[in-house]
Amino acid sequence: MGQALHQMLKVTLTLFVLACHVFWAQAQSGILESYAIINTGGSDIFYDLQASTGNTDFSGANLGTFTQCTGTLRLDGGQNKTSKCPGDDITNGTIWYRVYPTGSPSGSFTSVNLPFSANLGTGCGGNDQLWEQNAANINLLTNRTPGNYTLEVYTTANYTFTGGGGGSGTHFANNGGANYSATFTVTGGATCPVFVSASGGTAFASYATLKGAFDAVNAGTHTGVITIDIAASTTETASAVLNSSGAGSASYTSVLIRPTADGVSVSGPSLTGRGLIEFNGADNVTLDGDNPNSAGINRNLTITNTASNTLTYTMVIRVAVATLIVTSADNMVIKNCNVIGSATGRNISTANANNASENTTYGIYAGGGASTSSQTTAPSAISATTTVISAGGTMNGLTISNNTVNACARGIAVQGSSTSVINTLTVTNNLVGPSSSGSTTSVYSVGITLQGFAAAQVSGNTIRNMESYLAQTIWALDFGSVNGIGTNAVVEKNTIQKVNLQNTGTYGVYGINLNAGNGFTIRNNTVSDLQSNMTGGLAFSTGFGIYGIRINAGTGHSVYHNSVH
Repeated sequence: MGQALHQMLKVTLTLFVLACHVFWAQAQSGILESYAIINTGGSDIFYDLQASTGNTDFSGANLGTFTQCTGTLRLDGGQNKTSKCPGDDITNGTIWYRVYPTGSPSGSFTSVNLPFSANLGTGCGGNDQLWEQNAANINLLTNRTPGNYTLEVYTTANYTFTGGGGGSGTHFANNGGANYSATFTVTGGATCPVFVSASGGTAFASYATLKGAFDAVNAGTHTGVITIDIAASTTETASAVLNSSGAGSASYTSVLIRPTADGVSVSGPSLTGRGLIEFNGADNVTLDGDNPNSAGINRNLTITNTASNTLTYTMVIRVAVATLIVTSADNMVIKNCNVIGSATGRNISTANANNASENTTYGIYAGGGASTSSQTTAPSAISATTTVISAGGTMNGLTISNNTVNACARGIAVQGSSTSVINTLTVTNNLVGPSSSGSTTSVYSVGITLQGFAAAQVSGNTIRNMESYLAQTIWALDFGSVNGIGTNAVVEKNTIQKVNLQNTGTYGVYGINLNAGNGFTIRNNTVSDLQSNMTGGLAFSTGFGIYGIRINAGTGHSVYHNSVH
């Protein structure tokens, strides 16, 4: 046993010596130190990769926060310090990099050549060398929408050797295969707060306004699947109009519009009869006010029409279709936005005219008015609250959800005149009206009015503190007051609290008003604190009474488990 063990150890030692001999014969060179060279607007900064110096370690470093279009973050190159012994040679150096959203490693590495720079005169035979590139000028912010990113790097050096029959190979300075990673953050700014990324056409571009981004999509600059990120607040000078795919050069399969920071706003005035944001028969569009970079579902985008508070027929968000030319705005989603109309301060005794801004302005409007002459012509101005879309135009799959709406006569208005206009309508979890009563800025005429659907889910909405001096009936949640068409709606778990009409002429106040179609289910809703000035003496008529739930049309309705007080 002892002899066998001795022989085994001898053989093992011999193999080890041979392996070491082969290794040293083939690999008498290597990377001694490696560095990444980063520029953030001043002098180049050297970060330690495979090195231990007074420089900052690249791995785990936060390179900073940079404003797109004005910030500077460059990879200017890298450096290898290499060693070699006689008979071996280092033939080049390379730094490899890739950038990806933090937490989602992806993409291939790009190489940057590190040319020979100097002989250092140290090491084996005085053959240590320096390989460096410090003028690569790679803009790491290019094509980066606001968010958090990771820059991952490593370096290599190719070598040759003559020992052991000769050969070649590659040395790696790659942190044992894990590479070296640092992070940075991109934000938007006033110079270019809007970013468009697309699967076709121009893949990435930035714009000063939402209108500028829409105009580029309309021109066919961006195509395919399109995302419009709003990273900082914008001031619009005219209506931002998005045409349908196929209108002129526009070509897209879907458009997503969203903020990528908290507290972002889009604001500006519209002309009379026009919206600040207009979807001109645009299909497959989602306007989502939730910032995906923040936890949970939030309303991070505020859209404000800043027109004069007396200007009539303004809208914040408008969906427009027609029965000719621009005939559909299907699969439209408007959610998680704060919507502020132009009609501020109209809860005053002198603001009581039916044709004034306290009765004719809108938060979210979906109805008629699209061009009937050209797909690329902007929607026409509406001039009546009875403007609707008839059979032949569609807004199928329209969803309006989790928005707040204030400072307008009519909070949410969906206005079709045929059940073929909308196959399924969803209006859920919206908050209409100010947070407290007695405000001079409110929703004055109608909280939510819906018509022109074959089926609808209307649930979880809160309409609160509607107050005005209008000389007419006002409605909190209404079906059919504009056009008595709509069927098969489930109206549930809505809350209506405080609707106060203060005109001394005494007009009606309706909590839930059903004036359309058949087959409604009205259940588990709460209606409270409806008020009207009784001075005029008409309070107990069928047209001018105070009604928690008013059924004025249709058959086959189910009304149960509601609370009215």
